[in-house]
Amino acid sequence: MIKSKTDAGNANLFSIQEILQESNDGGVFFCDPEFFRVFYKLEKRRTKRSGQASCLGLFTLISVDANQWTEELKQGMKGLKEIIDKNLHPGDVYCQWAETQYLVFLFNIKPEDAVIVLQRISEAYKEKHSDLKNISLIDEVQSLVPR
Repeated sequence: MIKSKTDAGNANLFSIQEILQESNDGGVFFCDPEFFRVFYKLEKRRTKRSGQASCLGLFTLISVDANQWTEELKQGMKGLKEIIDKNLHPGDVYCQWAETQYLVFLFNIKPEDAVIVLQRISEAYKEKHSDLKNISLIDEVQSLVPR
């Protein structure tokens, strides 16, 4: 989309920034797993250089019938996405990593604070979706370790 709006080599930084900002909603950034991988690699390099703490969080929904993708599980994933959107900070990034998982990247946060963020999301999910009796939500946090 960006390529289609640029003239062949005639852009300046001002016009490029206008094009880049057109789709900036300023909220939580949802992306696909491939972009998340690229983003993760970039942030891992930045973390190594800056020394600032960042964390990964993982939400997993588990159904009583682990071998079946149920309508209830589908409803749970949709509801969890809505709650993640409302509870992460603008600029945080997340993706649907697997059929029943969301992976989140939390910037400039200590692991103990990241645990609080994930617990807040889990509690909001459990409160809003208490009717989904056959589904459990598991959350995990891990500090981004520069290597």
